[in-house]
Amino acid sequence: MTNAELAILSLVVEQPRHGYEIEQIIQERGMREWTEVGFSSIYYVLKKLERAGMIASRLEEAGRGPARKVYHATPAGRRALHAGVLDALAVPQRSYPPLQLGLAGLPGLSQGEASAALHSHHDALAARLAHVEGNWEGKGPLPYFVDAMFDYSVTMIRAEMAWIEQLLHSAENQGRGDLERAVRPNHREPGPMAAFTVRSYSPSDRPGVRAIYGNDEFARPALLRKYPRMADYLADELSYFTDYEPASLFVAEAQGQIVGALLGAVDTTRCAQVYRDRIRPMLRRRCLSGAYGWPGWLPAIVRTERAERHVQVPNVDRARYPAHLHIGVLPAWRRMGIATALIAEFNRYLTGRRVPGWHLYVSSYHPLGLAFYRKLGLELLGQFDWRLHDGRQWLTVTEQILGLRLDKGDGE
Repeated sequence: MTNAELAILSLVVEQPRHGYEIEQIIQERGMREWTEVGFSSIYYVLKKLERAGMIASRLEEAGRGPARKVYHATPAGRRALHAGVLDALAVPQRSYPPLQLGLAGLPGLSQGEASAALHSHHDALAARLAHVEGNWEGKGPLPYFVDAMFDYSVTMIRAEMAWIEQLLHSAENQGRGDLERAVRPNHREPGPMAAFTVRSYSPSDRPGVRAIYGNDEFARPALLRKYPRMADYLADELSYFTDYEPASLFVAEAQGQIVGALLGAVDTTRCAQVYRDRIRPMLRRRCLSGAYGWPGWLPAIVRTERAERHVQVPNVDRARYPAHLHIGVLPAWRRMGIATALIAEFNRYLTGRRVPGWHLYVSSYHPLGLAFYRKLGLELLGQFDWRLHDGRQWLTVTEQILGLRLDKGDGE
């Protein structure tokens, strides 16, 4: 039995359905993310299942309009579905992803061509991930098995993205983007299975923290690839936390490497003032002095900042949520509990200082962060739309303000 046949048979076994209703359920559950079932093929598969004796049909009055053919499962169909589901769950099936075919042909490409192609593949996966997660989040409460289907799709996309990120990062660490050296086992970076330690920041951690926050993988990844020195600008933009409030910064370390960092500020008002009075002038001076090389990415940032002047941002109650934070984790170390551990450490730190709560901002172009913070059950403090220029086009972004009260006993 093909995947399409098994999928459609499962929907008919759930309850009798007509063809158009099956199409609606396929869309609602995002089933086309994991099986190829075209609209026109639904009726072909239904006829095939009916000829095989797995389903039967009858005409039913539809109130207004002509009668519709409704399909229901036969005992043979139920037995076939039972056997097919057990086989699908128990027996791994071989797949033939085109990416592996591309990897087999790497010797025929230059290093630059291969790197650009893999970056494009990663960007497409990121767009697909945002689509799937947005589709999932927009469905509301779903049956547990439908949630499992979405979760599996999201996990597989993230795993492929992390593998590509690790390959490209390893190649860049060779000093010349050497993919051949990066894929050899002796030259691979340490795998993410080792334990990690969360601790307070020390000045020697600064390069590792800057490397994490200089990676703009969600907002303007194409600009960062074109202008690598943009990473220094992005890291400098968040230098308040390392230079003015390092006591509120926590890192995750594994195998001698900084793999995650939480940038915290106890007093958001003070942080904003220091950014306005010291960080922004420093960024301006460094841009003009050529410290970042040719800032070809700067027009996109300036255009975005000008557009932000017309955005009405909801006020955050800073008496209740005075602190704020940013979290960054290296791609290969995500989904390992690092972000959760960093937040727990920050919560303990704030509780010891009698800080009542914290807030953060999360953008719709950052699907990983959005999904993570939603699972934490943070309180929605506000939401607004703004426009981001990515160097090529304007994008509409939905920003959510989320918060956590620590003085209510829910911070641990």
